[in-house]
This record gives sequence, C-alpha cells and structure tokens, in this order.
Amino acid sequence: MSIVDDYSGDESDEEREKKEILQCIECFNRLFVVASSSVQLYYEKYILRQPCMDSKQSGETWIREILDGHESRCIINFRMSKMVFTSLLRVLETRYNLQTSRNISSSEMLGIFLYILGIGAKVSQCRERFQRSGSTISRHFAIVLEKVSRMATDLIAPEDPFFSSIPEQIRKDSRYMPHFKDCIGAIDGTHIAAILPPNEQILYIGRKGIPTRNVILICVSHLSWLDGKDRHMTLEYFLMQFEIQNTNFRTHQMENIILLILVILK
Repeated sequence: MSIVDDYSGDESDEEREKKEILQCIECFNRLFVVASSSVQLYYEKYILRQPCMDSKQSGETWIREILDGHESRCIINFRMSKMVFTSLLRVLETRYNLQTSRNISSSEMLGIFLYILGIGAKVSQCRERFQRSGSTISRHFAIVLEKVSRMATDLIAPEDPFFSSIPEQIRKDSRYMPHFKDCIGAIDGTHIAAILPPNEQILYIGRKGIPTRNVILICVSHLSWLDGKDRHMTLEYFLMQFEIQNTNFRTHQMENIILLILVILK
C-alpha cells in the first residue's frame, strides 16, 4: 500500500467522524427544542396559567341581584316571578331535601336549572354566567331535575288512579254525557328536537328536516299522563324513557312540562 492510499484512508475516517459528530449535534439540537417546548407548555399550563372563571360577579351574587332587583329580570331569566322562585325553592328544600353544599347554595342550583330551561342556555353559557365548571353545572342540574321529578309524581296524578268514576267535567256536561262517559283522556303526538352525533342523525330526520324524536302522550282530565299500555306515567317516568333511548334532547323542550308544575304550585 502506498503513502497516498494511507493518507486518503485517514482522510475518509476523519470525514466520517465529523459527519457522526454533526449528526449527534443535530439530534441534540432537536431534542433540546422539543424538551424546551414541553417545559414551556407545562409552565404556561400548570404554573403560569390564568384562571378561566375570573369574573368578579359570582353566580350566587348574580342570583341575589336578580331576586333583589326588578321583577322583569327574574321573569326574563327564569320564566317566573320572584315570589314563585322563592316558593319553589322553599318547597324543594323542605319537602325534597335540596340542600346547600359546601361550594354552592340551593338557590344557585335552582337558578342554574331554571336558567337552562328558561332560555335554553348551553353549558358553556352557564359556565360564563355562573362562573362554574361544566361538570359542576351538569351535576347540579341533574340534582335539581331529580328533585323536580319527585315533586311531579306528587303533584301531577289523577284523583282516581283506576278511573272507576266518570270525570266531573264529562258527567255534568250534556255535550259529553253519555257519549264520552268511558273516555279517560286524549292522545296526541309531537316531535321534540334532538341533538345527536352526525353519524346518527339520518335515522331521526323526518318531515321537519331536523333530527327529532316522535313522542306520543295520553293526557287525562286531571293533567296526568298515561303510556300506551294504560299505565299511569308521571314526569319521572317520562324523563326515564328519554334516558333509556340514549338521546340527548334539548332541555328547553321540557320547559312546558316544568311550567305546568309551577302553575299547579301557584
């Protein structure tokens, strides 16, 4: 082997070493960029994060302002007068055990519930309005809904669950007696708008052009419902049937049912 060959071999070894060193440096630089970005993201998210609910007016303060303010504000936001709000709150507290928790009062729970029903507010809107997390809004809405459902079973019920007597409205009206002496109610159906994942909507789209659920109810003379098998159906059973169907219905579609309860309370 000549001297020239030895020299070119040494040169190629040096070039390989330089390439390996450059590759190591480049790899280190990439790792450094990734690590520094991760550290910066962690610092901004967990150490230097800004609170999302940073309004000076809490939900409890807003509820108190509504109840102490003009009558129209309560009607606009909760669809009822201040007197009905306080009466409903008192009934839910004393009869159905709606209790103030460590972090939220019973009046704010009821306010969240009625705000969603009254104006069809989304959870994101309630988060901003009451300065609460989405899980807190959903959890306490469900708590109040359970109390109202129990109240409905007590208030909306026929005087005669077996319909053994002819209703007074029929018995004393010559237009109905004796033609409707065996009539216990009326049946009708309605479509309630439903919110569904895009891949499931096609099964629920009908003549209205939007996803809906077809609901058929039988109403008797004393403002209670029956299902298709002539069983007494209270609001609690009605809501349970919705839950079984795994369909997320718009809560404000239930507004008329809740308002019916409040009319009876008056």
